[in-house]
Amino acid sequence: MPALRRIPLLVLAAAAVLAASPDSACAWSGAQHIQISKAAARAVPEEMGAFRDFARPMALPAIYPDLWKESDPAETPRHYFEPDRLPPGTDLLHQSRAPGDALRQFNLSADDLGLAPWTITNLLGQMTEAMRTNDWLWAARCGAAMSHYVADIHMPLHCTRNFNGDDTGQAGIHTRIESDMVKAFFRPDMIAPEPGTYIADPFSEIMGWIAHSASLAPGWLNADTIAKRSANGRFDTERYYYRLWELTGDTVIAQIEAAARD
Repeated sequence: MPALRRIPLLVLAAAAVLAASPDSACAWSGAQHIQISKAAARAVPEEMGAFRDFARPMALPAIYPDLWKESDPAETPRHYFEPDRLPPGTDLLHQSRAPGDALRQFNLSADDLGLAPWTITNLLGQMTEAMRTNDWLWAARCGAAMSHYVADIHMPLHCTRNFNGDDTGQAGIHTRIESDMVKAFFRPDMIAPEPGTYIADPFSEIMGWIAHSASLAPGWLNADTIAKRSANGRFDTERYYYRLWELTGDTVIAQIEAAARD
């Protein structure tokens, strides 16, 4: 897994375009990634209070990982993990800390399974080293990227092989929920994340977050079906989106809030 590369200032213009575009972001929308990253920097434990000053420099770089997909073909699998591709009964909490070993064990490719857990722990190590050497701005950049991948695995459709509804005749659900619906109804003042706490075993904790997100995915897919039915079989109506938000809004808010805390 390559190290996080230092980002030229020129990327800022492209990032601004990404944040404004409704279709180019492939996780939570660019706006939500910025909100999550900023909230995460502010939710550090009290003894790290000085790091709250880095909430602003952490905000915009949180959308860089989606930009990297354009130039790095290995980037996309870092944004998801699909536990329903593993054999039934697989214990997520006891997977290998080395991605290559895990992929070989299950005879899956990175594109099949996803690399999000290992991407997050890799960035955690880079951020820790940046803090150890007092490279605080680089620590903020690492934290922003890490917040992106953490936010992605708190999006339930990033934790299922049926991520876009293609397996159940619900193609497009990914964009309908995380982009169209969330942009229409979600406001950053809906979340108030609790202060972060220290985690003894980050990798196992990450797998726990994934397991929880995966457990929510069937409910979101079912909500899409109910909302479509209530809108006379159409997705492109206000009735559909109002009903979809009624059914999923609470978990959307809870997952975004949890992403900021975690």
